[in-house]
Amino acid sequence: VGDKAAMTREALAEKVATVVTGAAMTDVANAVDQIGNPRQETIDHAHTLIAELPSTISGAAREPYGARAVIYAMALDKGKDVRTLQLEQLQDHADPEVHALTRKLMMEVDGLDVRYRLPIINIAIPALKQLSINQYKIFRENLRALIEMDARVDLLEWSLQKILFNHLEAHFFKLTPAKARYARLGALKDEIILILSVMAYAGQQGQGDAKNAFMAAAESLELDGLTLLLKDDISLPALDLALDKLAKLKPLLKPRLLKACVASVANDQKVLPVEIELLRAFSDVLDCPMPPVIL
Repeated sequence: VGDKAAMTREALAEKVATVVTGAAMTDVANAVDQIGNPRQETIDHAHTLIAELPSTISGAAREPYGARAVIYAMALDKGKDVRTLQLEQLQDHADPEVHALTRKLMMEVDGLDVRYRLPIINIAIPALKQLSINQYKIFRENLRALIEMDARVDLLEWSLQKILFNHLEAHFFKLTPAKARYARLGALKDEIILILSVMAYAGQQGQGDAKNAFMAAAESLELDGLTLLLKDDISLPALDLALDKLAKLKPLLKPRLLKACVASVANDQKVLPVEIELLRAFSDVLDCPMPPVIL
């Protein structure tokens, strides 16, 4: 991936601190099978994670002003210079109360483990749906500006946008689901290669390990001619376009694609939070929302 879409392990090192194995691996493998019917254990785990959040953050995320502030805080860069510019963006363009609350919450949000990102997003989405259409448009433009201000978009930033906007755009603009056009996975081979390559590089340090993860995913699909892309041949705008087309697959094909992504994650018997967020983003876009994964 190029500089503007940094997807190296180094670019994610600050944000991805936890590696888990064992039970989490089993949970990832079962997640696709739980689409639409999560186990009680999974539901209980999601509630536990939410209960572990500081009350200042979970409380703020449940109402429209606070939800905007918490999401803005999650998007702030760790570097002082970029963060200063981001806060100036909010001072100039956000609601004054939201800007003030973002400043108040940002240090506490900085200290959260990355595994709490998805629970926070899940709490915030219903509150963000209470915004007026004008408030939402301002929130959307501010969030995009914050993410683009450091001249690169990493996978965690991309997944944050994708998950939020997938839910909120449909709500505010009454979008209809994409109509199924493709009855064969082979009809979208290039798009499948792209998302499997993204998933492989997200979870692996070296080219050889990424290739092994990719091949595990490809073998699960039983499609010929799938080859791992070079990092420099991947861009996040291309990933957006690929997912738009994959959303038009026949419904029964989509879980097969998600299971291939899970096979990539499972190949090294480790689960990184960025891999879970990518799975969530992919599944949301494909209209196959997965239940929370136990980390």
